[in-house]
Amino acid sequence: METTLNNNQQETFNFFIKGFGSWTNKHENEINNIIITASSLIKEMEANGDLNHEFIRNNLCNCQDNISLLYEIFEKIKPTNEQDIFNEPSNIYFMLIMYSHWCESLRFIFNEPILKHYSDKNYISLRYFKKYFSEKYKTNGEKLFKERLFPPLRNAIAHNNIKIDSLNKSIEFYDTEQHKIVTRTFIEVVDIHDKFTMVYFCIVKELSGLILNQKH
Repeated sequence: METTLNNNQQETFNFFIKGFGSWTNKHENEINNIIITASSLIKEMEANGDLNHEFIRNNLCNCQDNISLLYEIFEKIKPTNEQDIFNEPSNIYFMLIMYSHWCESLRFIFNEPILKHYSDKNYISLRYFKKYFSEKYKTNGEKLFKERLFPPLRNAIAHNNIKIDSLNKSIEFYDTEQHKIVTRTFIEVVDIHDKFTMVYFCIVKELSGLILNQKH
């Protein structure tokens, strides 16, 4: 079923189409769903009183600045041939590092409501981050993160336990949830990175709008 975007959401969609190039040609519906689901999630969390406006306001500038810097980096390293993105190990490694960064940044943004939910814990791992949204915000949270947030991949990146196979255009890491070595092709890595970057961008954009509207 097709989803209809409002004007602001359409601007975000157009931004993704421009920034992610031909990759988006077969993913229009999924991009629409990411945009709409992120908006619904933030509205639902706000209605439940799970968003600390002061905390968000104090930390949102860093998120916005980092997104701006990211796209400056993309412009500087953009290959002349788009296909080179899938072939160059340095591009893949950069995307893995950024994926880890987005995961950790989102965990930090939502740390407070998750700690309240799991009151017996002093630290919220990415596994509990995902668990929180699949339990408390099952419709929007699980839909947004289920196929895009992979704690074992992020942990392997953060601990430098990723093997990049330049010859076979793939990566390997140990999945602590499946208890086995997992292989992902370079193309799959780009797909995971791009979709999760969209998730992160949409959440930050929705939170920015929430704080901006609160001031008026």
